[in-house]
Amino acid sequence: ISDTVTVTSKHPDSDATYVWESSADQTFTIGEAAEPLERGTIITLHLKEEASEYLDTSKLTDILKRHSQFINYPIYVEVEREIEVTEEEDDDVAAEDKEEKDDDALVEEEDEDAEE
Repeated sequence: ISDTVTVTSKHPDSDATYVWESSADQTFTIGEAAEPLERGTIITLHLKEEASEYLDTSKLTDILKRHSQFINYPIYVEVEREIEVTEEEDDDVAAEDKEEKDDDALVEEEDEDAEE
């Protein structure tokens, strides 16, 4: 599934964060991380081109549920989504946001007047 797997982890009793990285050629390296974690473990899979089906969030969540039944700690899936917005849509959204802010200001003024 992956060309490279990277595991970044921090032991709760240590300030050091370590990175374990392995590639498809069955070699691995272990070293101290450039950026420390506050806590926990991050697993990063660098997927092969033919493994794009694993980019589907529901597929990944199903696999995690199936293989982590006996783990006592929560597993979170961080999902990033990109939404393409044209310039015209961007201007419309900005105008709507401005109108909402103006409406909020008016509501606040009305609330202040109502209290007096």
